[in-house]
Order: sequence, then structure tokens, then C-alpha cells
Amino acid sequence: MQIEETGLSTTEARTAIAEVDMAANMAEQALDDSRPAPAANSVDEQVLGAVSAVNVDILRNKAKRQREKGIENLAKRHDGVASIIARAQLNERVVASAFERYFATIETGIHVINKSGPMFVGEAAAAKLEASIVERIAAMEERIDGELVRIRVALDVHGSRPDWIQPVYTKPAADHEVQLRTRLANRVLAVFRKQDEFVVALNKLCWNDEADAEAIEMEELNIKKEMRGLAQFISRTLRGMRNKVAPKAVAAVAAPQETEALAA
Repeated sequence: MQIEETGLSTTEARTAIAEVDMAANMAEQALDDSRPAPAANSVDEQVLGAVSAVNVDILRNKAKRQREKGIENLAKRHDGVASIIARAQLNERVVASAFERYFATIETGIHVINKSGPMFVGEAAAAKLEASIVERIAAMEERIDGELVRIRVALDVHGSRPDWIQPVYTKPAADHEVQLRTRLANRVLAVFRKQDEFVVALNKLCWNDEADAEAIEMEELNIKKEMRGLAQFISRTLRGMRNKVAPKAVAAVAAPQETEALAA
């Protein structure tokens, strides 16, 4: 992106670059893919077991840090933009964890791509990027809607049994008020809610011997895979946008800051 080619003022360009940087950094924190080095083939089983235990602890601690950072980002409010405040209550732990780790990245990324994409990659390319995001969200909607239709029928059939067990949740695994700046982000939130409803229903069936634990584990894996995949696509898109900024443009928007620093 060259400032003179886009017609942006220095202030507008600086704001756009800063927003993309912020969103890209948020995505990188949410999608830290660092992994412990694998054990060598010559390591005996006892040592391998110890290494595996350490790896699990490392991954758990990383997930905890990502949730904490995600929760911090969920609580942020952005002024000067039309938005809605929505409450997200999710009962199931895995759905709640995915929401806390990835939703702020997804919401922010969608907003920044929608707002600044044409400045960085042009109108046509930005439209294709947004269409790709819509396609991914639509695929998630189609899958979970189909699963919910199926499981609601199963609950209707079996739920009237006199011996039916009704498990409860003492409190939600996640309970947050979030700011939504785009309709697409609102659709993603709706997907999270439907995913939570589905896993809750699966657990009811499992308690009553109408489903098994493997079905729950498979759905939890699907949820993590889908939401992480969407966040990864958004992260790659933001990096691509950021890489479109020519060094000349970066220097141009940095110059006023340097001047202010010298004058201070």
C-alpha cells in the first residue's frame, strides 16, 4: 500500500496500519503454535512418559494464557463504531474455552478486514477475502444446524421416558458480555451458542445411555478445529494485508511521530 496511491491522509494511513498491526498481533497470541520438541526414538518409555507429561503441562499452561488474554480482549470496548453488546453464556467447558481463546481474534479480524481490506489489497481482493470468511461461517452453520435437527429429534423421542435423567450445570463455563461490530461476528457468536446447545444435548443422551462419550469427544474436536481454522484464516489474511504495506508507506506514516518526539 502506497499512501499516495490510496488517497489516504497520513493520519488515516497511520490509523489503518496500527489497526491491522493490533489485530495481527492479537491473532498471533491466540494461535501460538509453539510445541515442545519431540522425544528422540532412543528415549526409553519411562523418560518418554515424563516428557509427555511435561508436554501436556506446557500445552495446558499455554491454553490458560491464551484464555486469559482472550478474556481480556473480550472485555475491551471500542468507541465510535456502530455495534451491539451481546451476552455469551456457554455451559460446556470445551466450547467456552474455544470461545475465550478465539472469539476476540475472530471478531476483531472480521472488523478490521471489512474496514481496511480495500485500502491494503484493493476492492476486488478484499471482496474475495470477505467471501471466503462468509463461506467458512456458512459451512459451520450448515453443519451445526444439521446436527441440532438430528439431536432435537432424539431428545423428543427419549426425553419423555419416566427414568430420564436430566443433568444440570451449576454455572456456565463462560459468561461474557461482548461487543460485536459486524453482522458476521454476530453469526459466529450464534454458531458458538448452537455448538454449546449440541454438546449439552449430547451429554443428556450420554447420561441416559443414548449416546457414548466418543460422540462428545468428536464434536468437541470439530468445534476446536472449526474455530481455530477460522481464526487461522483471519490471521493469515491480516499478515497478508500487513505485508502489502510498502516500506515507503511505513516511513511516511512514522515521520510525524518522529517529528513530535524531537519536538517534545
